Amino acid sequence: MKKSISILISVFLINSCLTIISSQTVLAEGATLFLSPSSNSYTIGKTFSILVKAHTGGVAINAGEAFLNFPTDLLEVTGLSKSGSIFSLWTNEPTYSNTYGTINFGGGILGSNYSGSSGKILTINFRAKKQGQASVNFSNARILAADGKGTNILDNREGGIYTLEEYIPPTAPVVSSSTHPDPDKWYSNNDPEFS
Repeated sequence: MKKSISILISVFLINSCLTIISSQTVLAEGATLFLSPSSNSYTIGKTFSILVKAHTGGVAINAGEAFLNFPTDLLEVTGLSKSGSIFSLWTNEPTYSNTYGTINFGGGILGSNYSGSSGKILTINFRAKKQGQASVNFSNARILAADGKGTNILDNREGGIYTLEEYIPPTAPVVSSSTHPDPDKWYSNNDPEFS
């Protein structure tokens, strides 16, 4: 009898442990930090915006941080914007260096949390400097679950590749007239035809 109770207790404890481990495994994966758009073409000398976003994988989050790298020969940051961010508190104000090609930030959600597939965190404003393919990537990042333990649930980091091109103006149309062939002459015909 004692042996049967001992076995039942052991099975119960093992099942409980497996349940705890599997639930922690679910919490410990699934979130993605990504750039939007992840690719596009931009004209040299012009500015454009890239959004840093979070997909929480169905788990509520309340904090995160990231470090990004960009090529300084092709891009320069003209500014960072927190407008519309899911983060309301910044533990590390968004900063950038055009010398080292880095962007970093750290923030959280005061008194609440976020769960969703496209949570805007930060807007990065770039200027295209010269022709080429510019990769912007996360070098380090964390997304923390709102579980009271700060579990890092970040599973994926998706950067972007941007094509920077020279502006080629469209070719001007060639206009001719059968009724007024010489543009330097005056014609008495008040009904010109153009092609």
